Amino acid sequence: MTTKEDIIEMIKDLDINVDILSLSASTPLREQGLDSLDMATIFFELDDRYSIKVTDEDIENGKLESIDKIFNFINGNP
Repeated sequence: MTTKEDIIEMIKDLDINVDILSLSASTPLREQGLDSLDMATIFFELDDRYSIKVTDEDIENGKLESIDKIFNFINGNP
């Protein structure tokens, strides 16, 4: 099972320009300074690292907008 700490570490490994220590799990990542390129980088990494497909529908429905939601998506929680 993937943890929220694993997701934060993944973001850190991607060298995204954000203060990792100040990230809130429940706040949308875009509200914390990540832009659309950062988000696309995360989506591609999720595909590579966890072998999950991120669809346009998933993105449009906000299923991946925060660390909490990414955690639930990876772990199959609604």
